[in-house]
Amino acid sequence: MIAEVFGPTDVTVLPIHGNHDFYPPNLQDMSLGIGSSIYIDLYSQIWNAAGWLTDDEARSYKEWGYYSKYLSLKDGRDYPKTKVIALNTMACYAYDYMIAAS
Repeated sequence: MIAEVFGPTDVTVLPIHGNHDFYPPNLQDMSLGIGSSIYIDLYSQIWNAAGWLTDDEARSYKEWGYYSKYLSLKDGRDYPKTKVIALNTMACYAYDYMIAAS
């Protein structure tokens, strides 16, 4: 839906997931190792196919659950001194069942 709505516009999409973007919510098992989340794997593929993440950014997100990129807007403006850091803060969320249980 985001791609359909914002695709034909000049709006720049910088995606990252939230704690309720997975089911069940607040349940990300980070103890399984790098690249073990089916949700993060799926999002990295979708966001890359939509053109929101480059191959390298999608690979970083798939492996680690975060990515960074220099800000480049869809309308052609570039900000080489501004970096976007999209963090997976659920890895540090103490009330996440999978983290609290380990």
